[in-house]
Amino acid sequence: MSNEVQVNVGIPLRNLTVGFVWHGFALHATELMAGLQAGLIACLTMAGVSFFFSALLGLGVWSPFNDVANLIVPSLIERGVSYTPLAIPLVMVGHVTLSILLSLIFTVGYNTFLKPTVGYDRSVTLVAGALFGFFTWLGCQVLILPSLSASMANTPAFLLAHIIFGVTLGLLYPLMPAHRTLKVG
Repeated sequence: MSNEVQVNVGIPLRNLTVGFVWHGFALHATELMAGLQAGLIACLTMAGVSFFFSALLGLGVWSPFNDVANLIVPSLIERGVSYTPLAIPLVMVGHVTLSILLSLIFTVGYNTFLKPTVGYDRSVTLVAGALFGFFTWLGCQVLILPSLSASMANTPAFLLAHIIFGVTLGLLYPLMPAHRTLKVG
């Protein structure tokens, strides 16, 4: 088998299917769409948790926006500035895109390693999601945050927000409407 990526697109008469095949691994488009749907909801859940803890810790409502915008354009946010207008679109594009990518990684990982043996067992998806959130947080701590000075990054709330992202992703992924078979005609 070659190392190239193959995308198989077909439209049978009764079912609309778009598949992805890579190195013998096949993933149906409904799985990818379910991961995308769950990832967007998990992103919103994580944002809500971040705003809640930011307010609770006295960091201000704009702190999560500024922290994420600082990841994208470090020179944008000055020390002591509570609001930067460019932070909102940067966060919307940057963090949502990252959440989508992470949810697709979760989807591929779950379908590769867990679904063949346990299916969509909710306790397994919950634990898988929580672990995914933890390792996402750990990846942030090791790879991204050492070079930045984000206000919430070193708080337990930052870990909790990432675990809640993963738990939401894990719980909602098997329940997403994309898992329903699409019928044509």
